[in-house]
Amino acid sequence: MGDGTAGDGTAGDGAAGPRYASLRALFALGVAAAFLLLTDLESLARHVDGRLLAAVLVAQGPLLLSIVFVAQRHAILLRDPPVPLVLAFKSIVLALGLNLVVPGRLSDLVKAS
Repeated sequence: MGDGTAGDGTAGDGAAGPRYASLRALFALGVAAAFLLLTDLESLARHVDGRLLAAVLVAQGPLLLSIVFVAQRHAILLRDPPVPLVLAFKSIVLALGLNLVVPGRLSDLVKAS
């Protein structure tokens, strides 16, 4: 992961920021369009009720808090002095996302960098 100071395409690179923001927005629109085109919305509305949505929303707080605690632990264990919490949080979230698509937990290598 870059520290955003060397023009490496991370958030600190002023020229690359707007380009990546537009690519992210385009990707999000594509995912939303695919969801709307490929999902049977009537069936979805029959099976999803208010209690399920409330449970999903209530679970977001503890889930986010647990990821913050894991990131804090990771930041402390990685080196002395600890890595900034935001950088550790980003690496943990990236590794969790990659675990969904990369076989064999190879995404743990991302956490270490």
